[in-house]
Amino acid sequence: MNRIAVAQELVKLARELTAAPSEKQVSYAIYLLGEKGYSTKWMNSQFKDLGAGMRERSGKVEDWLRGMNSSEISKLIDHLKSAG
Repeated sequence: MNRIAVAQELVKLARELTAAPSEKQVSYAIYLLGEKGYSTKWMNSQFKDLGAGMRERSGKVEDWLRGMNSSEISKLIDHLKSAG
């Protein structure tokens, strides 16, 4: 790979890591959380299993999701979809 291609890939990766989640991602994650038995309004101790820190577990679910980047919420959605 030449330097330009590497630089382009790094820019693409940086954008993915800093992009806010879309409305669709947030809505779908809330839907999946409800389907899996999680609260869809307020965070609680159940969210520890999903990687939420102690401070995050005292807030609103939507705020926690909106605080993620698009890559993080995609991973959460994939996890919730694959969870039995």
